[in-house]
This record gives sequence, structure tokens and C-alpha cells, in this order.
Amino acid sequence: MPLSFLDTTRLKYLLQERGFGEARIIDLVAQCRPALPDNQPGVRWLGARTLQVNGLYRHGYLISPALHDVVLELLAQGTSALAARWHLPIGQTQGAPA
Repeated sequence: MPLSFLDTTRLKYLLQERGFGEARIIDLVAQCRPALPDNQPGVRWLGARTLQVNGLYRHGYLISPALHDVVLELLAQGTSALAARWHLPIGQTQGAPA
């Protein structure tokens, strides 16, 4: 049975009365999914040694093995034939490998 926000907050308070008793809730957001605006997964270089993979949405457990292969190709070769075949753009930011 899923717990509501109030249920989980009450449990946290019971576990750590001092810390959670003084906490303030700043924002609550519902129906937020980790998707990008085009609903496609995104891979981009943030720097020479940092690769970011986002936007897997609720089906991440299904497509993460394929994206894992893309990431391995990017790390080993600097490019990915799989990403090209799947029309997955690889974004780059300043300082990223060319």
C-alpha cells in the first residue's frame, strides 16, 4: 500500500524528532517526471571527464541498458554508432571533448 506524503513525514518525524520537527516544507510538486521537453533521453558532455544522462522518464529501467552501451561507446571511442542509429543527439558544453 503506498504511503501518502503525510504518512512518510510522520514516520520521518518519529525516526528523527529533532531534525524533522524543526524542518520547513518549502515546496511540494506532484506529477513531476524526469523527462526532457522532447520526451527523449538526453546524453551530453559537461566537461572533459563528465557525461550526463537524463530524461529516462518512467521507462528508464527498460532503456537504461541501451543507454549504458551508448555511454560505454562514448567513453571508449568519443562517438557512438548506436546513438547515431537511434537518432540520439549527443550534446556538448564548453570544455567537453570534441
